[in-house]
Amino acid sequence: MNLSGMQQYIDEINARYPDSCFKLADAEHFYQCYGIETKEQLELHLNQGTYSDLYKEVYGVRPRNGFMMWSNEKLSEQIDCLCHMEAM
Repeated sequence: MNLSGMQQYIDEINARYPDSCFKLADAEHFYQCYGIETKEQLELHLNQGTYSDLYKEVYGVRPRNGFMMWSNEKLSEQIDCLCHMEAM
């Protein structure tokens, strides 16, 4: 399994926030724990978590599982909407 492209993406994300106490685990972790093999799968996984966290912050409960079937584009749109609602 070649996880180098995904590892590079993880390294780029972690480098954006050098002072953060939260860092993404390495590519091997995402592969072993979640079966994630590509950058695109990782982006989807991260957006699903972000959507769930923001939804809970706005509405006080976690969303139902239907959002797990959404595309990355749909998740990104909904994350933007939730961010706008949170800012109000």
